[in-house]
Amino acid sequence: MALVEETVFVQKEISVNGHGPAEDVFVPLLTTIARDHIEAVILYGSRLLGANPGRHSAYDLVLIVDGYKDFYEALYSANMIHRLPMVMAVMSYVLPPNVIRLAPEGVDGPIAKCLVLNRPDFERSLAIDQAKDHFMISRMMQKVKVIYSKNEAVGQWVQHNLGIARYGVLTWATLWIDQPFDAASLAREMLRICYRSENRPESDGRSDTIFLSQEKELVEYYANVLTEAEAKGDMVRDGNGYRTLSPVSMRSRLGRIVYFKVS
Repeated sequence: MALVEETVFVQKEISVNGHGPAEDVFVPLLTTIARDHIEAVILYGSRLLGANPGRHSAYDLVLIVDGYKDFYEALYSANMIHRLPMVMAVMSYVLPPNVIRLAPEGVDGPIAKCLVLNRPDFERSLAIDQAKDHFMISRMMQKVKVIYSKNEAVGQWVQHNLGIARYGVLTWATLWIDQPFDAASLAREMLRICYRSENRPESDGRSDTIFLSQEKELVEYYANVLTEAEAKGDMVRDGNGYRTLSPVSMRSRLGRIVYFKVS
């Protein structure tokens, strides 16, 4: 990721509709200030999953914007960021996403950690053969919630790309999994791979806890993925599970090991 911009300011004139700070505080704030430059907002992470977030844990958001420079100029004009918009925009193109931390009610109120991406960078970040690292893939393949989209077409585009990220799991999580496998075992395996590959690797116990916090959604997501894969001829049925069409090669495994370790 590129730059981290931290801003603490007080803004009380935000209506609360009872959905939670992500929808009631951060979406109105960002769409009021950045207006149409915000294409979509996605909530993910411990606050959404209820996976033991601390009292001061941030709300993890992905902001999809129509253009970096215009978005950062809007935030700069509202004193929401301190770095020059051009600097933020350039760094977004060099190594997206930039990170913005927001605390609109001060240090004792809700905090958001926002990853900022334009449409092309969002698409690339979810494609295993195009993404520079697995950071976005490992987050967006899990349970997420689109809490704002500018219009229906944007919402459909976001869901389409989330579907691509989930289907792409078949190209790497199946390299180590015991076969045949089902949606639950596929989801567990992908989480283990990603958590082992973090900069500060997590134990399998942690990944299992994360799985249990979103088991219903993950099983639903990946049951649909496996059904689609069978229809496309990418997987075959084997009893109550699925199996890859050909044996996994050592070269494929080594390639993915290198990718996840260095990215």
